[in-house]
Amino acid sequence: MQRAARCVSTAPAAVTTTRLKFEAVSILTTAVTAACASPGPLPIRGLETGEVYQFGDYERGHHLRRPEQPVVRVSWDQAMAFCDWLSNKASMRFTLPTEAQWEYACRSGSAGPLWYGTLDDDFSRSANLSDATHHTVDYPHVPTSVPPWRPADTRFDDGWRVSAPVGAFRPNPWGLFDMHGNVAEWTRSTYRPYPLIAGDGQGDRIGRKTVRGGSWLDRPRRARSAFRMHYEPSQALHDVGFRVVCEDATL
Repeated sequence: MQRAARCVSTAPAAVTTTRLKFEAVSILTTAVTAACASPGPLPIRGLETGEVYQFGDYERGHHLRRPEQPVVRVSWDQAMAFCDWLSNKASMRFTLPTEAQWEYACRSGSAGPLWYGTLDDDFSRSANLSDATHHTVDYPHVPTSVPPWRPADTRFDDGWRVSAPVGAFRPNPWGLFDMHGNVAEWTRSTYRPYPLIAGDGQGDRIGRKTVRGGSWLDRPRRARSAFRMHYEPSQALHDVGFRVVCEDATL
């Protein structure tokens, strides 16, 4: 799936020690999911919103479903269905990471808010977050007609207005790409207040599901290793995708 996977032994609080193989790229790309689980190519869709994003790319909207971009507009239900399909195809157990497993892998041994440093560190080589480029409005006909307004950390500029190709930024120390930013990621876990209990809501089909990592839409504080969001499992969002883990005793 695009790149070799990374083996990560996970043993955070509330998780039974497991050896997992984390996908080394950010999350699955549009090309991979289309080739594996779709009868035809997924449509190229712009960002459908009233926030003046629609003026990009010749007024058809900024593309979010190019083959090299991380797949988005995939619900938790669809992501789990993909994992089931892949497990049957590969004869190995694939699933979404729990949120505790996800955070452990994201931190990659770090104790700060982000694996690459603090909220004030330059993220432009490490994460696709809301920056100087995203702050501005791309309206080529009258460039000054819509002033910059989007919430952003304008001290830094990663150069991307929406999602970047998977793996475009530096990996964390464990070789995992895009753990902060680009697109946020579904986890297997049902959203619960802390402290979490081992096995609580992991994979059941009810309840709001936890999303981690933040996206190009977010400033660094919303992409912290510990930051949590949650959505209904049926929701498909323009800045949320997923990565898979392989739970296999032979790893």
